Amino acid sequence: MTPKQINAFIHRLKLEWFKKHRSIPEYAIPVDKYDCDKANGLTKAILDTGKYLGGHTVRLSSEGRYRPGESYQTPAGKIKGKASWIPGTSKGISDIVMTLSGVTWFIEIKIKDRQIKSQKEFESKLSAAGGNYIIIRSFDEFIKLVESIL
Repeated sequence: MTPKQINAFIHRLKLEWFKKHRSIPEYAIPVDKYDCDKANGLTKAILDTGKYLGGHTVRLSSEGRYRPGESYQTPAGKIKGKASWIPGTSKGISDIVMTLSGVTWFIEIKIKDRQIKSQKEFESKLSAAGGNYIIIRSFDEFIKLVESIL
């Protein structure tokens, strides 16, 4: 699909979804643009398409976060406490988890890059446990997955 076709396809799904779930006039529903040549754009397109098809999609994140130390005031001035790093979820976890028609898929988004070691280990463990894992490189690949589920 061309970028224009992808945008139109997702917008049609969005309009149908809004007719069923919200009472908003069609003209008030914004048209989103998806840049599926980039990982974030493809991820957003997959998340929205899964939702508008009646599925449940969640974007996962495995990075941790920095937690600055508590600051406190002394007569001599402001002093910061010790900062810390809070680890994230499992290393290598997929970018998206999508459940559609009772089938759950762990979806890894890769445009030009390749899986790193922790992602390969996650895929291996999930597959050994009977889970569904797929690497998606384009919106067309995602549509083929959806068609195979539905």
